[in-house]
Amino acid sequence: MPMFYVPFVVAASDGTASSFDISKVMTDAVTSVQGDLLKVLAIAVAAAAVIYGAVVGVRFGLKWLKSLGKA
Repeated sequence: MPMFYVPFVVAASDGTASSFDISKVMTDAVTSVQGDLLKVLAIAVAAAAVIYGAVVGVRFGLKWLKSLGKA
């Protein structure tokens, strides 16, 4: 028997493998991924809003400076 199968056989014989709950593991994984995605989304949306605001501000600022030169 290869060596990497031994811990699984021992765990199964102890009864610890029978307490493995796949639905809890999947729920925890989905919750973790969801939390991470929401954190990244919060950062990305804020950064996009700041960049877009800066671009709009510069464009209107340049138009205003040009209008001062025409007057």
